[in-house]
Amino acid sequence: MDPDPLMRQSFWSVIIGITFLFTYTIGLNQTTIQRCLAVPDIKAARKCAVLSTVGIIFQFVVCAFIGLIAYAAYEYCDPSSLGIVRKVDQIIPYFVMDIGSAIPGLPGLFIAAIFSSAMSTMAGCLNSLAATVYEDLAKKCFPNANEKKSSNIMKLIVLIVGIIEVALVFVVEKVNAILYIYHTVSGITTGPLLGLFLLGMFVPQANNKGAVAGAISAFSILGIMLIGSQIFGVPATPLPFSTEGCDASLLLNVTEPFVQHIKSDVISVPWFFRISTWYNTPIGILVVFLVAIPVSLLTGGCDLENQRLLVPWVRSKDYKTKSINQKILKELTVISEKSEPLLTQKPA
Repeated sequence: MDPDPLMRQSFWSVIIGITFLFTYTIGLNQTTIQRCLAVPDIKAARKCAVLSTVGIIFQFVVCAFIGLIAYAAYEYCDPSSLGIVRKVDQIIPYFVMDIGSAIPGLPGLFIAAIFSSAMSTMAGCLNSLAATVYEDLAKKCFPNANEKKSSNIMKLIVLIVGIIEVALVFVVEKVNAILYIYHTVSGITTGPLLGLFLLGMFVPQANNKGAVAGAISAFSILGIMLIGSQIFGVPATPLPFSTEGCDASLLLNVTEPFVQHIKSDVISVPWFFRISTWYNTPIGILVVFLVAIPVSLLTGGCDLENQRLLVPWVRSKDYKTKSINQKILKELTVISEKSEPLLTQKPA
């Protein structure tokens, strides 16, 4: 519960980091946007977002309880200390095979669920990435492409990216904590992107020059933080595990009864590189606002005509009055159209 931002894993860093990270994932991610655009109207899109949020919260609660159960099961007999698993990410699969093997079919069901969810996510990401690359890059190179040619280009993009993803499996295999690396790298991109969208929603004076300056600054600062943290290599000290409760047969090949943690002189590392990576996304948003607003004001600001793009409480009074008048006029038009046949109808 320590609020120190230099502590890599704490209650506050995870809660704040996850909140901002999934605000981007649920609200602005290309895969999510494509699904929201596929439904009939904005009410259905809002319902999808709410149901998705509930599902993600349920998923995280289940994952947290699985972790707690696994920790309780191996509190006094750590598989990584015994050399049974080589990486901490392998503890949950080992837990399912070790404990769940008593129930016939459960390990197979677990593996099938993991593979199906991974394939589903990968298919959605490849689809959205192909659409983005085609619209932003390939379409400019082939402006007169027909529907069949466009479809073939997108399929080719999916094939190339898919091969790259499969090749990266051999790189990920060497990584000890995949989830940590994912959140570290994704924070560099989600922070500036979420900051750009929030800037456009909350700051009417923001223009494209300010937005570009803010995004470049955020990317640069977060990139320097990531490179510096990797160069200095300050590892997170995990909680100690014990092998005191293991059977004697399991301890035959173990020379050390406890996990050996790497000791580092944290004091010698600049504090800038020791900030928890969970704060990458909020730091990126803050940098975008701090840079984009002054640059926008110095470069003439922005006279936004379509204030419907802003959040309601930021819109000007004139726009709100105009919108109310248009709504009243529209309602009066509907009423007059419905009452006109009754006024022209002759009495019996």
